[in-house]
Amino acid sequence: MDLDCLGSLVLAGALFPDHKPVRSRLAHPAVKEALTVFAYELPLLSLKDIKGAAPSSLIVVDTRTKSRIREFLDAFGDVPESITIYDHHRNEEADIPGARLVNSLHGAESSFLALMCREAGTKLGPDAATIALAGIYADTGNFTHNTTTPGDFEAVSWLMERGASLKMVRRFLRPLREPSQADLFHRILGNLSWRRFHGHVVALSRVGLEEQTAGVAEVVDRVFADEPVDVLIVLVDIRDKGNHLVIGRSRKERFNLLEVLATLGGHGHIAAASAFIKDDRDVWSELLQQLESVPVDA
Repeated sequence: MDLDCLGSLVLAGALFPDHKPVRSRLAHPAVKEALTVFAYELPLLSLKDIKGAAPSSLIVVDTRTKSRIREFLDAFGDVPESITIYDHHRNEEADIPGARLVNSLHGAESSFLALMCREAGTKLGPDAATIALAGIYADTGNFTHNTTTPGDFEAVSWLMERGASLKMVRRFLRPLREPSQADLFHRILGNLSWRRFHGHVVALSRVGLEEQTAGVAEVVDRVFADEPVDVLIVLVDIRDKGNHLVIGRSRKERFNLLEVLATLGGHGHIAAASAFIKDDRDVWSELLQQLESVPVDA
């Protein structure tokens, strides 16, 4: 659960007051901080609160993939009668059975839902506006990602008019807030190597963690921002359970990270994707094989 997901959840809660927002058990460090700061203003339910429930309607935000909402579906006592998805990951396959998909073309899903709030005349307080604004900044890379659209700027303008705080946004987006993140940052840098695939220069790094840790994507983003590379792919081996995490970032429109990570179960966007592999296979060799065969020529 990242900042755009949290912002989307808050906005959906304002748009659909007859629904109750439920938080994931997996949260980005910045999300945890936002939930602490705005604990009173964000009455989010936990998975424990919905255990055994049989909702008639479910609204899914910022994903269209069944595996990403498995924890919620497993908690319910029965399958919801109606499922509606609001999502902007348009290069991913929508595989939630029976769901109605509302496709967004914005760089952040929070932007789309903020504009829906504007059109509906939905009242939004400064705290909710701040969280949504942080989500937009995070998912557009401070409006530098190629997926950024004019609609993202429209949404920001509307949220600022609702009292969103840029000071708080800067707080939530500050880099590498945990000592473990700083350590991981330096280890990723220390293990960087550069290889050419189909004319693309790709920076690769492989590191190990003793256990799954939140905030790895934030570290990869920082490395990508600091290093003058077109493509960065990081493989993290998680030793305690034999799992693997692959995170990729690209500045080149012709380098499709979703296609590269397809066999690993990748999710995300063409220029920012990740995959979590729950078995101890040779992911590194598989990744290199994909890089040899998938990308189109530069």
